[in-house]
Amino acid sequence: MTAKSLKHKFVSGIADGADTSVVRPSNWNDTHDHYLDVNAQTGNYGIAASDSGALITFKSSAAVAVTLPQASNSAITPGTLGFFNGWFCFVRNLGVGLVTITPSTSTIDGFASITLPTGHGGLIVSDGTNYQFVWMAPESYREQLLINGGFDIWQRGTSFTTGAAQYGPDRWKLQLDDASATWTVSRQAADAQSGTNFKCRLQRNNAANNTSPMKFYMALETVDSLKMAGPITLSYYAKAAANCSPTSGALQSRIATGKGTDQSADSLIAAGWTSQLTDVQTDNITATRTRVSHTFAVPGDVTQIGIWFRRCLLARRPPPTTSSTSTASSSRSGRRQRIMCRR
Repeated sequence: MTAKSLKHKFVSGIADGADTSVVRPSNWNDTHDHYLDVNAQTGNYGIAASDSGALITFKSSAAVAVTLPQASNSAITPGTLGFFNGWFCFVRNLGVGLVTITPSTSTIDGFASITLPTGHGGLIVSDGTNYQFVWMAPESYREQLLINGGFDIWQRGTSFTTGAAQYGPDRWKLQLDDASATWTVSRQAADAQSGTNFKCRLQRNNAANNTSPMKFYMALETVDSLKMAGPITLSYYAKAAANCSPTSGALQSRIATGKGTDQSADSLIAAGWTSQLTDVQTDNITATRTRVSHTFAVPGDVTQIGIWFRRCLLARRPPPTTSSTSTASSSRSGRRQRIMCRR
């Protein structure tokens, strides 16, 4: 570890005396080295004021409960340790068991507690009343978090005509509120310079005049959802066909969270998840390919995440010369897909 150095602002000009058993002016003027401590824990732990500036690691195969005393708004007393405004420490989960940090009275990151999945950590800072938390995720979690987010895999085929509900690209599903409605889900070559190989086309068939909402969605497994505590960004490209007739051109993207375990995608869009909350963003989609970003802060106690796109069409305007179409594709950074990534 490289030492951090401190030096007094005032420099003494007095010459040293002969007694080496006392602090002399040259000792005062010298550079003082200090190190940040590492406090390795293997089970439940109560964070102490003496952990100030330390990295506390947790390595356990079982769940770990961590307590944190109430933040203090008292005046700082030199030489006295406390959870005063500005007190801080670092934490990191090195084990496979979840680490839950719960303050007494105070909140942390705006919640009663936060949960650290394997590999995750962060900086805890007291503001004198509550604790702020700066998430630090492994670099791997900054990449693609959706399975088949680039629409590369279509094991059931590459084109489907649907009524009420139909699978399309792997892990994705299309549902219409009107069972008599007819839409086609199909794989298309991606637009030039989009950075991906394919796009998914969601198309109301010619002669169809239904106006029921279209929902295109997926649910992540709990093991993957636990990686996403903190801010995430759903990023995608979308465009509409020239004669598409949406309600106000609107395409909704929705990021939903829940506190159950591996509940279904169909339950997601029926708002049936345990403690389900949904963040909705509405964007205007035109015939020009547009990049859209939807950012959301995932609470630390969430165990499920799902996304879906929702679009309503007006009655078809005669004559129906071409199909009403919406397309979406992921973007990529180099060779890695990034339709939803940690920020």
